[in-house]
Amino acid sequence: MTEASSTTVTIAYAALDQLRGTRESIGWLTALMKAIRADVEHGKGSNVVALASLGQYVGLDCVSLLDDRTADLQQRLDAREAAGGEA
Repeated sequence: MTEASSTTVTIAYAALDQLRGTRESIGWLTALMKAIRADVEHGKGSNVVALASLGQYVGLDCVSLLDDRTADLQQRLDAREAAGGEA
């Protein structure tokens, strides 16, 4: 494998890793939404505010991480393309 194709493969694996992490985060948010619904149905909503705040924190953290990783992957692809390889 050439250095250029090795770089492309590394970037692709980094993107896959980010997708897997994002899927896990969406699973956490799904579980939180289920907990909020159950709290409203069975617990009179006494934990809704705390659970929603937790969901907001997880969501904002995920967005921040995705923004950083997207910028990093874009920079790596741009550098790869500028070096004369296909992106």
